[in-house]
Amino acid sequence: MTFIHKLMMVMLLVGVCVFSVHVKNRSLQILNASKLAALPDGGQMPDFTLKDTVGREWNLKKTAANNTVLVINFWGTWCGPCRLEMPEMERIYKSQKGNKFIILAIDEGDDRAALDSYLKDRPVDFPVLIDPDGKFAQSLGIHVFPTSILVGHDGKIIQVIEGINPDWIESAISWRLSETRSNHE
Repeated sequence: MTFIHKLMMVMLLVGVCVFSVHVKNRSLQILNASKLAALPDGGQMPDFTLKDTVGREWNLKKTAANNTVLVINFWGTWCGPCRLEMPEMERIYKSQKGNKFIILAIDEGDDRAALDSYLKDRPVDFPVLIDPDGKFAQSLGIHVFPTSILVGHDGKIIQVIEGINPDWIESAISWRLSETRSNHE
């Protein structure tokens, strides 16, 4: 190998290293930016009222007051991870629904025909709410789908989980429900 070839190889290697560092730093910026500053653990979940697919209104304060744990799941039929998570959310809901637990799935960005078609083929037992134009999700700074927010009966945020993680959600729900039962015994 000539000196020029060696120099070119070193320069290529340095270029790849610089690019790798840039990609890593940018990835960390994106990950850090995805933290929902508007929804800190222990903070109050902003109240909302949204309609479900049959036109019934759901209000956070009323729903939280009637349940020990509430999961608010932001999702869309256009979102592959959301579609993977939805059957698990249904399974979790069916296993816990008698324990003062509810899931409110808030659909983001679907036209009504696509949502209705999806739910016809893959029905769920929990309410699916519609966020017109995604305004509620935007007001919370949600840009990762799915995002699940666990809320207690007092309307306080227990935990925010971005991305698909039904096992963690199920564990957090079970722990919170068992903790509440222990406190009331």
